[in-house]
Amino acid sequence: MKTNWTALLIGVSLSMSGINAIPTTESCAKLCLPGPPPCPFPETLGGTPGCYTCCTTK
Repeated sequence: MKTNWTALLIGVSLSMSGINAIPTTESCAKLCLPGPPPCPFPETLGGTPGCYTCCTTK
């Protein structure tokens, strides 16, 4: 039960953070369709959430 609550809390935390949550492959594809979005600070941990990893890797 403890594990389930932890997973739930993590899920809620990611949902609440919205754009800070790592996007799924599908949302990455949508975000990157015309071209990669601007990704300030890609060298920092995570960079702009999701955009560096999903838009620079094919």
